[in-house]
Amino acid sequence: MQLKALSISFAILSSLTYVALGAPQSSQLAARNLKDVNTAVKHIGPKIGQGNTGTVHDLKDTYHGHKAVVKVIAPGANGGHFHPLPGKEAHNAHQAGQLLGHGHDHKTDTHYLVMKHMGDSAEKHGVHPHDVSKLNNAANDRYAKDHGIRNKDQNGGNFVYHNKNGHTQAEVVDWAKAEHLGTHPTKAPMPVEHVHHTEHGRKKCPTCTVQ
Repeated sequence: MQLKALSISFAILSSLTYVALGAPQSSQLAARNLKDVNTAVKHIGPKIGQGNTGTVHDLKDTYHGHKAVVKVIAPGANGGHFHPLPGKEAHNAHQAGQLLGHGHDHKTDTHYLVMKHMGDSAEKHGVHPHDVSKLNNAANDRYAKDHGIRNKDQNGGNFVYHNKNGHTQAEVVDWAKAEHLGTHPTKAPMPVEHVHHTEHGRKKCPTCTVQ
């Protein structure tokens, strides 16, 4: 009888230990692989960047197999700033090989650019300030050579950094002001998906306010 009681107690203890040490909970399940912009917008994560024309948010799930971010371009930005041509930036990002999807909420005139996650800020990645300019220029030259497009806005917030082959490499991630060099075939614009009315539109989402 005592042996049976000990066995039951051990089984309960093992079960509790399993949960405490990290039994698979629903929040720990593998990320979904999203396939359309409308679904991606519903899974937007925290804001990781912002500028004069939009905010950038982490995406909780992968998008067509890629780790991705979502740039939200909405009207009503502080100071009267608003992106004049969201479609042009989307096309530029597509030419640069970064755009995964483009959606538009017609009710709020909000654009969503789903883009590949290319890296982190200079500060987060630990880039020495003296190296930033050289890395950024190298990134621009690389995109000009590989994709026939060059970023004309050298603002530091338009670049992110990651490691490649043991070295830090910069990537251009804001293509609002870009120049097509005519050295590569121009890609056809990516179809724009309809996004249902969302809270990310005009002044409806404090965390998404364009600044």
